[in-house]
Amino acid sequence: MHSRSLCAALGLALLALLGCSGSPRATQAPAVLPTVVVVSFDALGDRFLDRDTLPAFRALMADGVRAPFQPEFPSKTFPNHYSMATGLTPGQHGIAINQFFDPARGVWFRRTSATDGSFFGGEPIWATAGRAGIRTAAYFWTGSEAEIGGRRPTYWHPYDTTASDGAKLGEIMRWLRQPEAARPHLVMMYSRVVDSAGHRFGPESPQEYSAVRVADRTLAALRDSLAKLPSLRIDLIVVSDHGLVSVPREHDIALDTLLPRKGALLDDEHATFSIWQDPAGPRVNFDSLAAFYRGAIPHTRVFRPGEFPAEWQTNQNPRFGDLFLLADPGYEYVTENPRAIYTLGEHGYDPNTPEMTGVFLAAGPDFRRGERLSARENRSLHDLLARLLHLDTPRTTAVTDFGLRK
Repeated sequence: MHSRSLCAALGLALLALLGCSGSPRATQAPAVLPTVVVVSFDALGDRFLDRDTLPAFRALMADGVRAPFQPEFPSKTFPNHYSMATGLTPGQHGIAINQFFDPARGVWFRRTSATDGSFFGGEPIWATAGRAGIRTAAYFWTGSEAEIGGRRPTYWHPYDTTASDGAKLGEIMRWLRQPEAARPHLVMMYSRVVDSAGHRFGPESPQEYSAVRVADRTLAALRDSLAKLPSLRIDLIVVSDHGLVSVPREHDIALDTLLPRKGALLDDEHATFSIWQDPAGPRVNFDSLAAFYRGAIPHTRVFRPGEFPAEWQTNQNPRFGDLFLLADPGYEYVTENPRAIYTLGEHGYDPNTPEMTGVFLAAGPDFRRGERLSARENRSLHDLLARLLHLDTPRTTAVTDFGLRK
């Protein structure tokens, strides 16, 4: 056999072997793989877009599609951002609440644990893309700081509250101006500007209106910058993890006098309160405690493991707590130990609460123009990103229409 024929035969054999592997792959990839930029404005409620003059958001809606984005349970930041990245519910991927005790391991997950990939279940979209040979980048996104399944985004930053959104945009543009061999095709960015003002001053405050306008200006700056890269086929997606509910001062629920003095580990996240058995402490009778709380604590739903509604798909994950309290919308828990400073705007409530609905906006060559879509769960973002990047992955939701061009 001639050497050229031998090489061709070996090449075909290698391709066949690769095709039989379990690794993800790009399916029928186009000549130019799209560049997908995702920006999350934490706590930007869908209703916020209709209550003020927001030229950049209005322009994005006119150029693309809009849909209400329903959070997963509980409607909190860490769980929902990781749900958007994996297509799984918090109960399934294990980042159940913003911080939690893991009874199986006997350790806490706190905000400082974000670099520990052993807490994170599922496979985030950047890991799937990376295994398919697609470069990715994240400027803050839950899970992006950790090595999960042996992978991180190609480019990433450790979380830093002092990093401005302007600095993030500058870095994103630096990534996208790189040569093709180094340029990411998926870029994800997180902004806390709306969330910070909403917690401190409330969602109906002048300060929150101002924060949403800042987000609008950030979006305008990003679109202007992306327009200077005409050679790239860029799809821009703007999302949020949840909205915000106003919490009047008189709606605090003081728990300090009702908590076990010994044997319990506690996590107060305002709209939710979790209690676990302390492995080192005396045993707590959680059935009796739950019965007591149901009669003693107003504006509260009390759950023991196995009692969460099936629609939340919690998998009855023990990371939610041996006892889990959920406040009614507009109420929150206040404690001194653990210290929980009162806020005027909150989230974490039942995902069906209208004010908890977040945003989904998308525009670019792959999206139709000027369409309003029905509501969908925010974990469906994972499925959309997989489609845009032509990744061969199992579908995670039943939603099929994202406003994509045929």
